[in-house]
Amino acid sequence: MSNSIEITRKQHARDRFDGVAVELQADIETVPGSSDVADGWRELIDFGEVWTEADAALWPAAGGDLPVGRSLTYGCETHRDQTGGPRRVRLRLFALDAPRAVMTPGGAFTLRDGMRARAVGRLL
Repeated sequence: MSNSIEITRKQHARDRFDGVAVELQADIETVPGSSDVADGWRELIDFGEVWTEADAALWPAAGGDLPVGRSLTYGCETHRDQTGGPRRVRLRLFALDAPRAVMTPGGAFTLRDGMRARAVGRLL
């Protein structure tokens, strides 16, 4: 596993997230016509996955039927990493206790604000 992917047990009061988060490093590029992704901005990250029965552990019990075949996205928070240049970010994904198979160096993703793409990137 890459050094740029780490499991952290940081608890931030503003997150109200009591658990483990996955942090990923990436380079991103703003989608033309979209505003820049600000430091601390929360959005969805989309690796192009779709829900399958194997993803049932990620779905909340009170969430109704598992949305098999629909887009699988993750909530995340973006932090600018100026030491790596203006495109470098650290992405903190919530509600995961380990990176998923698609979260490997070179993995492509889209940062979304709902259904609207804000930026595209690749994991480092």
